[in-house]
Amino acid sequence: MTDIATKLGTYWALGVENLLRVARYRYGLKTGFHPVQSLKPVKIDGKFFNPAESPPVGENPPDNWKENGHLFGHIPIETADTPPNWLTNHLTGASLQEPLRPWWEIADFDVSVGDIKTIWELSRWHWLLPMAQRARNGDLHSLKRMNIWLSDWNRNNPQYLGPNWKCGQEASIRLIHLASAAMIMDSHLTPCNAIYATAEAHVQRIAPTLSYAAAQDNNHGTSEAVAMFIGASWLLNKEPKSQYTKWLKTGRKRIEERVNRLIGPDGSFSQHSVNYHRMMLDCLSIAEVWRRKFDLPRFSENFYSHAAAATAWLAQMMNLRNGDAPNIGANDGAQLIPFADTQYRDYRPAVQLASALFLERALPGEGAYNSASRWLDISQPEQLLERSDHMVFDDGGYAVLRKEDAKAVIRYPRFNFRPSQNDALHVDLWIKGQNILRDGGTYSYNDGEEWIGYFGGGKAHNTILFDCEEAMPRISRFLLAKWLRTKERNLIFDKNNDILGFEASYLDYKKRYHHRKITLNNYRMEVVDTIKGFSKHASLRWRFAPDDWRLEGENLIGRRGKMQINANVELSMIALETGYESRHYMEKTELPVLHVQVQSPAVITSIFEWN
Repeated sequence: MTDIATKLGTYWALGVENLLRVARYRYGLKTGFHPVQSLKPVKIDGKFFNPAESPPVGENPPDNWKENGHLFGHIPIETADTPPNWLTNHLTGASLQEPLRPWWEIADFDVSVGDIKTIWELSRWHWLLPMAQRARNGDLHSLKRMNIWLSDWNRNNPQYLGPNWKCGQEASIRLIHLASAAMIMDSHLTPCNAIYATAEAHVQRIAPTLSYAAAQDNNHGTSEAVAMFIGASWLLNKEPKSQYTKWLKTGRKRIEERVNRLIGPDGSFSQHSVNYHRMMLDCLSIAEVWRRKFDLPRFSENFYSHAAAATAWLAQMMNLRNGDAPNIGANDGAQLIPFADTQYRDYRPAVQLASALFLERALPGEGAYNSASRWLDISQPEQLLERSDHMVFDDGGYAVLRKEDAKAVIRYPRFNFRPSQNDALHVDLWIKGQNILRDGGTYSYNDGEEWIGYFGGGKAHNTILFDCEEAMPRISRFLLAKWLRTKERNLIFDKNNDILGFEASYLDYKKRYHHRKITLNNYRMEVVDTIKGFSKHASLRWRFAPDDWRLEGENLIGRRGKMQINANVELSMIALETGYESRHYMEKTELPVLHVQVQSPAVITSIFEWN
C-alpha cells in the first residue's frame, strides 16, 4: 500500500500545471460545465470519396483489409462488404450496456466488456489506408467499401455519444487516417462535403480537451495537436472562418510546444517507449507532409531539429535486417501509417518516411519500407544516413552498443517524465537481427492487476528484483512512485580508446543498490551486476527468445549460444523457468527465463557467448 506522502510526491513530480489541467478537466465533466459537453453535432451526409481522377501509383497496393484484416497488427479478423460492429469487443463479443450514452458517462475500464481498446481498434479507421490505395489504383469495389464503412460508422456512432468518442486521441487518429486516405486518393485539396463535415465534427471534439491531452505529457498531446492542425487547415481550404483560423493557430502552437517539451535534444521521447516513439514520429511526419501539400508556412527550426533527432533515435534502435526494434516500454499496438503489408514490428517504413522529411535517406535500395514515401509522393534523398556503432541517449536513458552482428540496448533510469515500467538497467541483446535477450512488452492495460504488475514489473525485464519488491511502487495503472535516479553512467573504453561497453547504477528508495557493467564484442556479452542493501534476497532474470534451452549446472545452453553465471557468493537458486512476453498488444506467449537468486550482497557475472 502506497502512503499518502509518496502519492503526493509523485503527483508533484508530474508538474503543478499538469495537475491543474487534469483537475479543471475532471471538475468540468463532473459539474456538467465543460465545453466538450455542449458540442452540437455536425450534419454529415453523402459519399466521402469519388473515383480517383489522378493516375494510379506505380506500386501494388497491400492486401490488408481486403479479405482479412488485423487488430493490433496481429489478430486476424475476417472482413466483408458488411461493416463490422463498431461497439463490440471483437475478441470476446462483449458490448457495453447502453453504449450510446454521452461519452463522459462511460467508465474508462469496464470489467464486463474488457479492454476498451478492443472496441476502439476498428474505429481508428486504419483500414481506410489500404482501401484507399486499392481505390487509387482503380479498384472500384474498395472505393464502394470505403464509403459504406464510413457512412455506417457515422450512423452507429452518433457524434459525442458512445465509447468511440470518449478519447480525444482516438478522434485524432481517425482524422489523421482520413486525411492520409485523401492524400492517397489525391483528393485532399478537393474533398467531398462529407469529409469536410467529418473533419469539423472531429476537431470540435478534440479542441476542448487539448489542454487535458497536453497534461499527459505523452503521445496524446502530439497526436491531438497534429489532428487539430490538419483538420483546421482542411476546413480553411473550404471557407475562411474565424473559428477555423483559431483552431489552426492553436494546433500549430500546440505542435511546436509539445515537440519542444517532450522530445529531448538527443531525440528521446517522454514516454520511454519504442512503439510510442514511432507513433509520435509518424504524427510529425504526417503533419509535415500535410503542410507541404497545402503549401502552409514551415514549422520552426526547433521543430525540425527535434524531429530530426527523434528520427535518428528510432533509426538507432531499429534493426536494418528486418526492421524490428526492442520491445522497451509500453506498447498498445499503435501503428499510424501502415502503407504496406509489412509486419507490425517492422519500423523501417516509419523511419524511412521520417528520414526523407527531416534527415537523409535511412535505408538504401528498394523495399516495402519505401511505400509510404511513394503513396504520399515524397522523394527520397540521395544522401544515406550514417548510423554510429555506439550511442548514448542520456535525455531518455538509453545506451546502444554495436559490434559487427551484435547489438545491446541498455535502459537506465533518467525520468524527467513519468515512467510506466520497472525496467531499470534492463538489457536487450540482438544477434544478426534476432532478439535473443528480450523485454516482456505490455500485453493489456485492462486484464487485471496481476498482469499489469507482471508486464510492467521487474519479472518481465532482464534486470535485478530486490526482495520481490519493485524498485518503483505502483500507485495506479499508469503511474509509478519513487522515480529512480541514475547514480552514474559512463561509456567504457579499452586501452586503444575504443568503446567497449557501458555502465550505470541506481539507489532505490529503500537504499538498495544496483550497478551494472556491460561489455560487448562480436561473439560475447559480459554483464557484471554489483548488488547490495537488500533484506532477504535478490533475483536476476534473463529472458530468452523461445528455443530449446537447457540448464546444465550454472550454464544455460541452446542453439543460439550459451550463458554462464558466476558469482562471488553462493547462489541460493538457479533455475530455468517459464515466463511470459507480449510481442503485440493483446498477445501473451511463454518464453524461457533463467532465474538466479542470492541472499547476500554479491557480484554476479553473466557471460553470453555465441558463434
